[in-house]
Amino acid sequence: MYWLALWLALCCTIPSFAFIVDYTNGGFDRIFESNSSAQSQGLENGDQLVLQDCLTTGPRTFAQVSNSTTTLRVGKDCIIHWLAQDHWKIYKGSVLFCLEDKTTLGISSTKGECLVTGPCTFIAEATSNGGYKFICLSGKPTLRTGKTETKIPSGRLVLVLGETNELGNSYDIDLLLLLKSSFLINAFETPPPTMKKIGLAVYSQQLRIKNKYNALIGDAPTDKNLQMWVPGSSQNKKEE
Repeated sequence: MYWLALWLALCCTIPSFAFIVDYTNGGFDRIFESNSSAQSQGLENGDQLVLQDCLTTGPRTFAQVSNSTTTLRVGKDCIIHWLAQDHWKIYKGSVLFCLEDKTTLGISSTKGECLVTGPCTFIAEATSNGGYKFICLSGKPTLRTGKTETKIPSGRLVLVLGETNELGNSYDIDLLLLLKSSFLINAFETPPPTMKKIGLAVYSQQLRIKNKYNALIGDAPTDKNLQMWVPGSSQNKKEE
């Protein structure tokens, strides 16, 4: 009986890398192929994701999934693909990643890709040039593209370029302003699991330089253009 119980326990154990749906608001769908056509299945709290799942949220919906080391917060109007155990692809929208231990994830978009090694907290947001924005909220992760490795401190935004699949220019951002305005932080019922580390990063930045950063980062239509908005200004500023 003991060995039977042990065997059943092992068979029923959820793998540590498996992602479970923690929270949904307004709908969270799994897209799959059925009879040569795409079908959708609504996901609820407690549902387990399957490798190769393609996941979507609507224009007013969001969700959170997690495993033993990583938490993802999926923003509204988002399309992401769980390509492999340690690889996520973002087709549209933005996702908050919380890496609580030393973990390496592949984060890709339609054209750009890099490896991120934590622990850290960051937002990845797809841009219209096929790349994505990488915004570090806590920690100092290593980003690797090809043979190049770069440390990205908290409070820094860097573009993963779509045309060249390399890292573009980096920008310092106001973490406190980002936290106040971020849907991925504030729209959920509970704070992200790495919120204490994010708070320490905000405090450290505010001590170093106060009111230095006053721009919001927008889309990147091409690898050479980045849209920036200054709060309180009616004019858009574009970096070339």
